[in-house]
Amino acid sequence: MVAVNRQHWQNILVAMIGVWLVASPWLLDYSSPNTVGRDIALKNFTIVGIALFFIGFMAIANHRLWQEWLDVAVAVWLIISPWALGLQAMPTAMWNAIICGLAVIGISGWIIFFDRSARAL
Repeated sequence: MVAVNRQHWQNILVAMIGVWLVASPWLLDYSSPNTVGRDIALKNFTIVGIALFFIGFMAIANHRLWQEWLDVAVAVWLIISPWALGLQAMPTAMWNAIICGLAVIGISGWIIFFDRSARAL
């Protein structure tokens, strides 16, 4: 059983956002005029979601500051991915990426800038 570091409970939220991203293509309507756009969105959200889940889970088990910076980097990709991958014609997918990306940046930024024990790592 993994012991949860109570100081870094925010990483549970990051892991949950990862799970949401993997599930969201099936739960939200990512309508697109072509199936290629839906397939790209599915792959992007699945890869990013799995990455955030594992980074969050690793940080829950054994927190290191670099994990928070990795969360931020993945979240920045998530925010720009609709434009980089040509998904801006799918507003639900685009807004899901932006909102989840900003949430991860906010959560990880909170730990990076306000947690004294994280700065020491």
